[in-house]
Amino acid sequence: MVRRGQGERMKTPEQWRALAQERQQAVDADPDNGSLQFELAEALFGSGDMAGAQEAYARSVDLGSEHTVQALVQLAGFAAGSGNLEECRARLNQALERNPDYGPAWVNLGFVLLQQGEVQQAVDALARGAELEPHPPVLTRLAVAYLAAGQPDLCAEVSRKALDMDPNFGPAWDTLAVAAYRQGDKAKAREYLAKVEEAGFPPNPELSALLEQEDDT
Repeated sequence: MVRRGQGERMKTPEQWRALAQERQQAVDADPDNGSLQFELAEALFGSGDMAGAQEAYARSVDLGSEHTVQALVQLAGFAAGSGNLEECRARLNQALERNPDYGPAWVNLGFVLLQQGEVQQAVDALARGAELEPHPPVLTRLAVAYLAAGQPDLCAEVSRKALDMDPNFGPAWDTLAVAAYRQGDKAKAREYLAKVEEAGFPPNPELSALLEQEDDT
């Protein structure tokens, strides 16, 4: 899951815990303030208190604030982490009802739909997410969805877009390698698979095995 709205990530655990204490005091003084509940949730998340963070995010949503969409996406992440994809999907749909242009919600929804086997809907959601968040990790997720939909040409196209942005993004080389293999170009598949390792990422084990089998025949 793509997680957004979690505040700064450069703080130490001790700093996060201190911040959580400060924000808890603010919440105690104004318990019906949804924005303060969200800020508390962020600090608890950073400190590693996942149960406390989840409770505070939910409270923030119940109270309402300018952070409701981000809080819903965070709650979707908790649901996905516990294996409850239906709740995750419901939370993401709630987020998109409030803000149809919130890219992380589309990206995460596409990921969930793909896990549930709803491939074309996943492609549509990830394509929208890639419009709003045109970054290599998002484009590569869309490439994976295109592979699942049996569209290696489109997979190759978006993989190359990701690599234009970051030539060392190994997962995009991986999807490009799989696309080349499915297009029947095994030489290119080997070339792109080598690029995955050059970028410091583990090569696709299934594709590696297929290419090795063909080398042995």
